[in-house]
Amino acid sequence: MLPLLAALLPLTAVGVGSAAGASEGGLGGDSAASATAGAMAGAVAATAQSTVSAASSASSAPEAATPEAALAAAHVTDRVYFDVAIGGRPAGRLVIGLFGDAAPATATTFKALAEGRLRGRAGRTVGYKYSTVWRVRKGARIDFGRVVQIDSLNQLPGTPQRVDVGVEVPLNSDATGLRDVVGAVSGPAGGGAFEWRVNVGSGAEIELSPGEPETLVFGRVLDGWDVLDAIGGVAVNQKTMRDGLKKVGKAIGDSRAKVMTEDKPLIKIAVMDCGVL
Repeated sequence: MLPLLAALLPLTAVGVGSAAGASEGGLGGDSAASATAGAMAGAVAATAQSTVSAASSASSAPEAATPEAALAAAHVTDRVYFDVAIGGRPAGRLVIGLFGDAAPATATTFKALAEGRLRGRAGRTVGYKYSTVWRVRKGARIDFGRVVQIDSLNQLPGTPQRVDVGVEVPLNSDATGLRDVVGAVSGPAGGGAFEWRVNVGSGAEIELSPGEPETLVFGRVLDGWDVLDAIGGVAVNQKTMRDGLKKVGKAIGDSRAKVMTEDKPLIKIAVMDCGVL
């Protein structure tokens, strides 16, 4: 019993001393206690406010961008125009924005073709001027860029007007990660082709034909939807049994089946002028 009392006495003394100190401190002691309590309350309030703010920020944070939003947000470095004629009559101007930062090689080649300065063998050049729209899939896509390579500056009397000048589109490894949604301008991934297309659908991605390479989105339509609407209104060849037989012939390597006429415009649609703005 005595050892227990002896052990408790120091603790009691400390408690009494602390109380006495607080009493002797009078208003000073009360002020210190109040300050401590206020600081603790402030810390609690600050923590609560931080928690509420974090929760509010989390609830108001934007959702992941949609493919359409990502296309609209892509940085346009250059603008290219195409003056289109349908059946020989001007239909208006189509303006395309190129994503030169995301697809530098593709944008460079596309600009060179728009300006007619893509160079091939013997220094000869070719471009998109007088190229044609060769496929119109109603409500889905319009395919541009069917180029006939003509060496018009070196024609001799009596020679054929269509001469292959040997200009090839460079290959590349561009990758933008953008989806081929409405308003997107795309071409075969990896380059190597003159053809390009515009998605004019209602939000769905371009449906690729069997054997068609994956696409690379390298631009978007900035102006000229009225031109695209006019092109979309042109009558085209309808799918027939002959087209089905052509697909079979193409699969077995028959050269006569290489030319596909399905969705080909029945009126000539051509680019009469083009360039970089």
